[in-house]
Amino acid sequence: MASSEWRLAGLITIVSCVVVIGLFWPTFRTLIDVWARSRTFAHGFLILPVTLYLIWCYRDRVCGLDPTPCLRSLFLLAAFGVVWVMGDLNDWLLLQQVATVAMIPGIVWAILGTAVFRAFLFPLGFLFFMLPIGTSLEPPLQDLTTSFILGGLQLVGVPVHRDGYLLTIPSGLWEVAPDCAGLRYVLPGLALGYMFTAVSYRHWTRRLAFLGFCVASLILANGVRAYGIILADHLGLVRGADHRLFSYTIYGITIPLLFWLGLQWKEPAGVDRRDDENPSLCKGRLGGVRFLPFVRGGQEGSKSLYLPSPLLTKEGQCEVASSRQTGENNGFSVQATVFAALGSVALLALAPFFVWLMGAS
Repeated sequence: MASSEWRLAGLITIVSCVVVIGLFWPTFRTLIDVWARSRTFAHGFLILPVTLYLIWCYRDRVCGLDPTPCLRSLFLLAAFGVVWVMGDLNDWLLLQQVATVAMIPGIVWAILGTAVFRAFLFPLGFLFFMLPIGTSLEPPLQDLTTSFILGGLQLVGVPVHRDGYLLTIPSGLWEVAPDCAGLRYVLPGLALGYMFTAVSYRHWTRRLAFLGFCVASLILANGVRAYGIILADHLGLVRGADHRLFSYTIYGITIPLLFWLGLQWKEPAGVDRRDDENPSLCKGRLGGVRFLPFVRGGQEGSKSLYLPSPLLTKEGQCEVASSRQTGENNGFSVQATVFAALGSVALLALAPFFVWLMGAS
């Protein structure tokens, strides 16, 4: 499909998302307030621009796909609107926040269609890091960190007495506060890990496995951080502001190490299952020029030759023969796209209108 048509579809989608954000701005404003006052969720400011960057990185995956509106997604958008209303009526702010964030992928699905939405699904999932969730995990993380410190001190022969989250050693009394539980390590680190898997791995199993490894490693790193601070203070090695510097140092070592280990586990270059499902997508690239495999005898062998593909013109436009279009790609329609955008926005606008109507009555 011509790049001009993609730009128009993208512009309609962006405008629709901006309108939806404006309709539900009071809810989005509560998210911004949380990011501004809590260091645990301060990474929320970066989520939207990073999501846009990831979508840009995934743009080659929709080369050859036409944005075809999916009206079935309107039912899902209606459900999000109902959930938001329920959250408002019951003063359940988190429910409203989840519903509003979920509306953005829903808009993309409604306007661009199932095939495009599936291609952008993983980058769009990054939006949910905007939500201030996870605080319920602080008590078990506090227990885990306290136990880790206790075991480490006993291992090196430092006398220690534990009373809940309080640790008493000869040099003083220490408390493993909620801020020290590790959530500040896990959430931003997990967001970075998610971004890394989005650009490094193709298959969900490998992505989920690496994210699980990130969580375990970040919890361990936080335990090492807390233990190191107490032990170093007991030995008289660091005082006062050095504690924060030590924390940043441990975090600065952990994240690059995770990325390095992730690169060692990177998937080998080969055929992507997504390419098999959509033959319009490219199977290789070299210096910005895309290639398709030359198949002998109708079967793709392990030593297939890769020949230049006409998928990209000099202007960078996707040009794929209609015979290569699969699934729901039946051609781009401005009228259908505009109708889907207007229908989605109007449907979601009913939610705040209903709340206003209830308040007025």
